[in-house]
Amino acid sequence: MENETRVLLEEIRQNVQTVAEGHDTIIHKLEDHDKKFEQIDQRFDLLENIVADTNTKVKGLDNKVTELDNKVTELDDKVTGIDNKVNGIDQELKVVGRAVLETNADVKDIKKGLKNHEQRIAKLEEKVHV
Repeated sequence: MENETRVLLEEIRQNVQTVAEGHDTIIHKLEDHDKKFEQIDQRFDLLENIVADTNTKVKGLDNKVTELDNKVTELDDKVTGIDNKVNGIDQELKVVGRAVLETNADVKDIKKGLKNHEQRIAKLEEKVHV
């Protein structure tokens, strides 16, 4: 029986040693996983900072786009005003053009009338000198 007890104790000792070795392996693996999780946490922290920075930049760009939209609308309104003024000037130029044409016709009529008067005066002068 003493022999059997020694054999059992030896088996128990080997089993305990095997469990201890397995425990050691598990602890090393857990430590490796902890290191990997720390690296992942650091990466997530970095990504969170990058995302926050990107969000800030996007908000800034959004504000600038809004400002540009407002300026474009303002410029569009000004261009519309200028177009209206140019159209008004075009209408006025057409009126002035018609007036100039009418004036030219009147001047031609006056010139014809003057020629007639000059011819009549010339005839009168001839009669007076005769």
